Amino acid sequence: MRKVLIVTSVASMILQFNMDNIRLLQELGCSVDVACNFHDGNTCPQDEVDRLRSLLEQRHVGCHQIPFARDIKKVRQNAAAARLLSRLVKAGRYDMVHCQSPIGGLLGRFVCIGRHTKAVYTVHGFHFYKGAPKKNWLLYFPVEWACSWFTDTLIAINREDYLFAKKHLHAKGTVYIPGVGIDTERFRQAGMDESVRAKARQQFGIKEHEVLLLSVGELSIRKNHKVILDALSRIGAPNIRYLIAGIGGQGEALRVDAAARGLSDRVALPGYLPDVWTLYAAADVFVFPSLQEGLPVALIEAAAAGLPCVVSDIRGNRDIVHSGLSDCFTAPFDDAEAFAGQILAALSRGKGSAKDSVAAGGNVENAGAKTGAAAGTDRECHETESVQPGCAAIPPRTGNAAAVRKQFDRAVIRKKMNLLYQRILGMNL
Repeated sequence: MRKVLIVTSVASMILQFNMDNIRLLQELGCSVDVACNFHDGNTCPQDEVDRLRSLLEQRHVGCHQIPFARDIKKVRQNAAAARLLSRLVKAGRYDMVHCQSPIGGLLGRFVCIGRHTKAVYTVHGFHFYKGAPKKNWLLYFPVEWACSWFTDTLIAINREDYLFAKKHLHAKGTVYIPGVGIDTERFRQAGMDESVRAKARQQFGIKEHEVLLLSVGELSIRKNHKVILDALSRIGAPNIRYLIAGIGGQGEALRVDAAARGLSDRVALPGYLPDVWTLYAAADVFVFPSLQEGLPVALIEAAAAGLPCVVSDIRGNRDIVHSGLSDCFTAPFDDAEAFAGQILAALSRGKGSAKDSVAAGGNVENAGAKTGAAAGTDRECHETESVQPGCAAIPPRTGNAAAVRKQFDRAVIRKKMNLLYQRILGMNL
């Protein structure tokens, strides 16, 4: 029986990106262990991590606590983690170590040097990329370049990273596999289910005449939610609400920013929500303004649910936007005025007014006024709310599920990973 170790810096990466990999490896007859930090740095609550560990143990997956620090500057802590990981790999005599995340990828490959163990690395977005800060190139690129010499297989999840790795890095093999895949049909059906929509909107107090913008992801500087707060203050429409699902260190800063802009009653931060698929049914537009991404699962889910999407024009997002999707609107990640215009364009899909005004160079205020006029009387609005660019203009669902299914469905990704694992482990194909 072949033995495989999956290494990530935190347990939430096992939950978000590796459950299908574990299941697939076990179906191939492999014994699977995981090594990660179950205690700190996770992007989901601790009780969710505890449930994950219990589930893994029920599925006969060995769980090893390694105190990785996500911060690369915590050298002493990560050195201690490296020693523990090295002992684990030596004792486990693994056939393959599949590592992910910058710290997990560095240490996971390092401890395989000199062993008869295949080192496989999935890069969820290099920290150096076109337009990245110079310090990222100075810090991360030399590390990745050095590690690539002892990488058997490097898996890139977006085209930019794949092409860069093929040209500038030195892994024995480099492959492109677009993410981990999603259950496309589940999100498509949820996006069309009026009962799910009504229940979810009631849960968060979203009124019939209100428009709901949705973001899903960690509350971090990298996710850049503040630019949407700025955009909302520019639009000035009291019937537009914004819900950000996730946890992270920027939660309080976002609340303070929303309060300073007079948006406290229109912005909700409910924390981590396990049934995130219901949120896509409740929402009218998905907004995703990240500074940096690998290949965002949340954006793929939103597209599958049929939501028009307003996203930053960055690596990773582009792979999804340019994959045959319709009704995806892009803006520079640091341009709140552009985001405001694109949100109005998404809300007026099929009506032409705001979209045409923004495309023609019209300002946000004029676009908003035109959107309100174009809304007509499809849905009655409260007379006290004088500015309603989205009122009675709730956009219909898109037909993007088919395009998502073709490239990003779980079954498609699973087939590619199946063939890759068999090749790496020397199994008969």
